[in-house]
Amino acid sequence: MSQSQENLEKQILATICFFDTLEYPLTLIEIHKNLLNTQMLYKSSSDVYTNNNINNPSILDIQNTLENSERLKNMISCKRGFYFLKGNGCLVDKRLERNRIAIKKWKKVRWISSLFQMVPFVRMIAVSGNLSLSNTPRGNDLDIFIITKYGRIWTARFLMLILIYLTGFKRSPKKFKDKICPNHFITDESLIVSEDNLYSAILHANLVPVLDSGTLDKFKKENLWINKYLVNYPLSSSSLHQIHSSKFLKGLKYFSEVIFSGHFGNWFETVLCRILTPIQLKRAKSQVLDKNNAEIVVNERQIILHPRLRSQNIVEGFRKRLGDRILNIGY
Repeated sequence: MSQSQENLEKQILATICFFDTLEYPLTLIEIHKNLLNTQMLYKSSSDVYTNNNINNPSILDIQNTLENSERLKNMISCKRGFYFLKGNGCLVDKRLERNRIAIKKWKKVRWISSLFQMVPFVRMIAVSGNLSLSNTPRGNDLDIFIITKYGRIWTARFLMLILIYLTGFKRSPKKFKDKICPNHFITDESLIVSEDNLYSAILHANLVPVLDSGTLDKFKKENLWINKYLVNYPLSSSSLHQIHSSKFLKGLKYFSEVIFSGHFGNWFETVLCRILTPIQLKRAKSQVLDKNNAEIVVNERQIILHPRLRSQNIVEGFRKRLGDRILNIGY
């Protein structure tokens, strides 16, 4: 067996192992989109790395390997077009059930996002987390990722939260099912994601835009570090969930941007920043259970409120799944 073929087997196995931690069996196209670079899995993010020696296999290459590799056949099964670790066939039915749940959640996200067209200084809104994969349990909230104009991040967030509150989508610690969780804001002048790790790479590679006018392409170009982990990044994003543009709502947005520009807008942004920064920091830090599993950043370029990240547990579960199988199979 050639070295390139053995590497591809490891990449396929690693990719399926990672998504097994999310209880998410993959289609052939999804394996190709999320194909991991196994060379990077045991490097630290500070290592100098180039992708020059990594092949970018096609979907056909992956299909042929899955069909012909005896080692992969001993570890991976296929049911109804979904690939998963052997013995986990129940995940296929779970994925299909969660997909049905996600259809209803997507309708709610699209409806509220259509109203977000009127919020000034919003440049992009994308769905993240479980819903971006349509892999959401019934009780989950709706995570969104927002890019705003630099210098107006607090204004955009404040006005968006008012709209979320008025429409009944405000999330609370005790009531979060189908509620909007706007937990990640960045500006159009700080598009590079601060967290450089495997979990972050997959999370941001799978963002699904619902409101975008070209900012997502800029975001991808600024975050080519993701290619260290996903060899086929960036691929084109689905436009299936993008909302239809409303001239009336975009007119309201233009009018409000005029109002909140200039000296008044600068003053309003400064006041919001001074008042809300200590409030948001105190509230977010009060929810932290483990400092190593939290990401809280509040400044003029980004507002990130993740007091309880799952990333460490997911990556540890992934490494155990992959390590056990590579040792057992004798790579």
